[in-house]
Amino acid sequence: MALGEVRGLRVIDDVLRHVETTRATFYAGGHIKDPLFFGGTRGGVSRALAINPVRGQAAEAERLLTTMVGDEPALAPLLDAVRSARAVQSGWRPDRDVLLRVAADLEREGWAAKAWAHVQPLDQEARVAELARIREAGNLGATQDDFRTIAGILGDDVERRYSADVPREITGEKSLRDVALRMAETGSYKYRYDPYHRTTLYFEAWDAAQIPVETRRTRIAELLTGDPRARTKDEWRELSALLRAGGHDVVEHPWFPGQQLDRAARNAQLGGYDEALRTHHTIEQVNDVRRAEVRAQLLALGEIDSLSADVLRLDKLDQVGLRGAEASAVRLRHQIPLTPQSARVWLTDARAAFEGATVQGPAIQLRDTTMELIDKNLARTKGERWWLPNDGYMDHPDYAELGRIRSAYQLFEQVGAVELPTSMRTPRSSPVPAAAPAHVAPAPTSAADELLSW
Repeated sequence: MALGEVRGLRVIDDVLRHVETTRATFYAGGHIKDPLFFGGTRGGVSRALAINPVRGQAAEAERLLTTMVGDEPALAPLLDAVRSARAVQSGWRPDRDVLLRVAADLEREGWAAKAWAHVQPLDQEARVAELARIREAGNLGATQDDFRTIAGILGDDVERRYSADVPREITGEKSLRDVALRMAETGSYKYRYDPYHRTTLYFEAWDAAQIPVETRRTRIAELLTGDPRARTKDEWRELSALLRAGGHDVVEHPWFPGQQLDRAARNAQLGGYDEALRTHHTIEQVNDVRRAEVRAQLLALGEIDSLSADVLRLDKLDQVGLRGAEASAVRLRHQIPLTPQSARVWLTDARAAFEGATVQGPAIQLRDTTMELIDKNLARTKGERWWLPNDGYMDHPDYAELGRIRSAYQLFEQVGAVELPTSMRTPRSSPVPAAAPAHVAPAPTSAADELLSW
């Protein structure tokens, strides 16, 4: 260790003590519920008071970690989590979900720092030997200390100098480091009825990675030939492990159109080929071609399919490459938020879009009416209208009014009145969509006035 083994480990002990105290207050603060009649105002202040007593400990943890991460990049994620905690501590009314999320990050990265310290006495040769021993023992034979060793080695070997054959990520699953951390700290990673579900997937892929690459590729080609209904459960298991081990360029296959092959093979192993074809797919389970289709669909006007709707509902736009202004525009176009927290963000984006709208004629009245609805519902989500009779429930917006706001946004979008990210604009050479209302013009008729006003 660059700071000296003994001194460095003592420093990390101090850091972990501060981190655990901070995490405990964030966890407790995250369970403070909003009073019935005060919405997020009263609850948010109570949460701020709950997490503020340990501001000094979070600051000290950040100071100590900052001196270490230059030489120990494995500790950078813990520093990020501590900085997030400090940022939330400076807020006036922190949200419950934010506090619980930061608490989970502090817990996970605190465990990772313990695992990192656990493997510091081991040199590279000893670490390679430990990995080989644990792989031979298998996931059912590995102890909690073994899982801590796996997590510590993977976290410390950032450049993969001696753990390149260990699978770090499996599509749709937690990373092996995070799975190993939970197994080390709790002795279990319960999933359905199989506490070793995730570790089984990783150990099978790890074993398959020991086979020469060319042999793996040949075997994958053999298993993907012939009648898929003739494949046995063991063959599906073998195929899944080989695909997850890497070293091949097989991305999609006619047997499983649009699906991520390793997940499809696993589903076939568990329920048979026909059942795997009928399985409802999440964005983590589909291949890059299908992801591109979902992205294109969300960027376009019109209806979206069930997978795209799930991506929106679960806020996984980043998994199809939609972030920032593009993600905001997609939400405004296709989504009506379902919680006060998500509605607040959505309404803030809507307000910015309508403030920048280029309108004239009767569209001005529609914009102004919509802005009034936006401001009214923003006030509701902030707990500023709870005292008005018959004006909503707690800090919830009026969801019917959110639908009217979305309809107005869609209308303005179709006629080019709102500014869109470059990638979402209709090219000049493309015709105006047939649904675009021609009545939004400088010289409207009386009928247009009626159509554009609520």
